[in-house]
Amino acid sequence: IPAAHFLPRVLIPDMP
Repeated sequence: IPAAHFLPRVLIPDMP
């Protein structure tokens, strides 16, 4: 599940 799409990169630093 692409949680990085609705979770801030502060919690999921997987998004650029």
